[in-house]
Amino acid sequence: MGHVIPIFSEEIEIIAQADSVAVTRQPFLAGRSIVSAQNGRAVFTDLMLTNDVTGSSYSLLFTLKNHRHVIIRSISFNSTLGPPSRLVLINSPSLNTESLLEFSQQPDLQLEDLGGNLLLDPHGVQTVLLPATLVVDGEEPKLNNNVPASFQEIDDMIRASFTSLNIDRAGRYRLSFSCCKGLSALSSEFFISVGRPYRLKLAVQPTNTVIGVIISPSPQARLADLAGNWAGSAVFVASVTLSPGSTKDAPLGGSGTLLSYHSTQQTVSSLKGMAVFPGLAIDHAGSDYRLVFSSADLVPVTSDFFDVSGPVGKVHVEWDPSTSDADMTWCACLHDSLLCHRAYCCV
Repeated sequence: MGHVIPIFSEEIEIIAQADSVAVTRQPFLAGRSIVSAQNGRAVFTDLMLTNDVTGSSYSLLFTLKNHRHVIIRSISFNSTLGPPSRLVLINSPSLNTESLLEFSQQPDLQLEDLGGNLLLDPHGVQTVLLPATLVVDGEEPKLNNNVPASFQEIDDMIRASFTSLNIDRAGRYRLSFSCCKGLSALSSEFFISVGRPYRLKLAVQPTNTVIGVIISPSPQARLADLAGNWAGSAVFVASVTLSPGSTKDAPLGGSGTLLSYHSTQQTVSSLKGMAVFPGLAIDHAGSDYRLVFSSADLVPVTSDFFDVSGPVGKVHVEWDPSTSDADMTWCACLHDSLLCHRAYCCV
């Protein structure tokens, strides 16, 4: 049995070694691996075994730093993986991607214990979309193909990989990842850009109106990409037609057609990406009318339902108190219609 040499004060270095030649990934000791002896003893207090392979046998080799031929090997021991300690994002989503296109680089994550050893978790990783700016037009963005990513061991690496993720609304975003009841990771900020023009989208819907009265405010159509994002200010020509509503209970006659007043045409050219249709009116009362806007090579858009009511006027009664009741005359005037009594009428 050896004796302690009190005056010994040299540096001692320690390394970990796998006892089995079948272990291809050698262990690593994290922490202070070189310690100076004091009073003949060297104490290692913060060592941690990483790059572990569960169940393998390991030894610790102690070497005098200045005398490499002096080596002491510890007895063999086994090491097990620790509990999940951190979720690490190793691949962030692409920095710039077009709306509805899949990220060219999909997110990849690793789960590690305190020593940095890779772990498997049966529940996988979930992700949530975090807009970096306020939602535009009141339409919530959607992260498509968002299903939990499972941890898998591939080529001696364990990771959870997402596939086919894409976002519909243009804007700046981050992705938040979570697993294991409390562990999380956050991606860097990335941008979703607008796609190419694909269809028309209404910026201003038609509202309920009256026979012959111009629809106000004027309906407006804009370019939009496949996901509905406003798609720039390119010049385009758009037309509007009327989708018939129900006119069976209409009090007045008419063809139920779309009228244009003040030289306004039902086909207009856009200005700064917006096609405005002023001066539109309908000549027949009814409900559930719709306007259909179209442009060449673009998917048309149909407006919300709106109603057209009968004319609104006021009753005006004329009475001459100087005459007898028998000779009293009166008339009631209604806009676009006359209700008369005896020989006198309002005009």
